[in-house]
Amino acid sequence: MDQIFRVEQFAAGLQSALDARPRTHPLEVGAMPRFNESAAHGPKQAHPTEAYFDDISIYIMNDVYGRDFAFFGYDITTPQLKAATAEIDLELLHSHFTPHG
Repeated sequence: MDQIFRVEQFAAGLQSALDARPRTHPLEVGAMPRFNESAAHGPKQAHPTEAYFDDISIYIMNDVYGRDFAFFGYDITTPQLKAATAEIDLELLHSHFTPHG
């Protein structure tokens, strides 16, 4: 993996990944049609995110996805904090997911 980007910065990350590869046709992510955007329309979220997580659900999420939260810099213990708290460490990811021969 040469690049990993957060969904919160999807457009910029995808554009960076596209720019790193040769292409026969130019592509601007900002000009692409958007799908699944519901912030400006549709029902509003009835409760804050943290209302869906009690101690046991956070424990289960940590048990199943704790390593992913750590790798990608998210704080699993604070559901209301939607932004990452640390940068993605590509070297750490490579050390865990690259086969050692």
